[in-house]
Amino acid sequence: MNHELGMKNSPANGGKTLTPKPSTRNAQKGFTLVEMIVALGFFTTIMLVVISVLTVVSGANEKARTTRIVIDNLNFAVENMARTMRVGSVYHCGDLTPDLNIAQDCDTSPGGISECADTGMSSIAFNDIQKGGITAFRIGGGGGFIERANNCTASGCPSANWKRLTAPEIDVHRLCFYVSGSGETDGKQAQIFMVASGVAGKGEVQTDFDIQTTVTQRLADS
Repeated sequence: MNHELGMKNSPANGGKTLTPKPSTRNAQKGFTLVEMIVALGFFTTIMLVVISVLTVVSGANEKARTTRIVIDNLNFAVENMARTMRVGSVYHCGDLTPDLNIAQDCDTSPGGISECADTGMSSIAFNDIQKGGITAFRIGGGGGFIERANNCTASGCPSANWKRLTAPEIDVHRLCFYVSGSGETDGKQAQIFMVASGVAGKGEVQTDFDIQTTVTQRLADS
């Protein structure tokens, strides 16, 4: 029993009888069931909010990373084209048919195409000073991506020479070249104005792009 035993008629307590006192060891109480349920509910709610926020932040970071990778690929493709064309010569703007070794401005081509206003064309070929031979760029697959062909000849570019430049996540709707001063003896430095537009990304992560750049030939006319 959790009681302190009293001492009866003891000389030590003056002959008085001590009554038993209840122990206070078990007087403290814990949480009730209702309090535990309420606390657990608060904790669960807070955890759900935190997890939701972390999921949204993680998704946003992934979307931003994916978009950045796609845009970097697009910038690389455009820079690759501009750098190669800058050191070229004998620019042939228009259909990649025979006589690619003959300079041709876009305004002397047999009309522009529907995607390119006025006299712009969706393909260009030129003498590649770095690699030798003729290099060409065009929009491939009936639209959708940009491709490049090396080692073309004056009669054209074999289908096996074409290599895709842009990633599958990039959908190119429009690629146009506007060339002036392409002749080697016209006293003008050739200038190529290039326009590319479309959609970058897939699914929910998509962004429209419209890129314009001007390339001036480095080599002086002979």
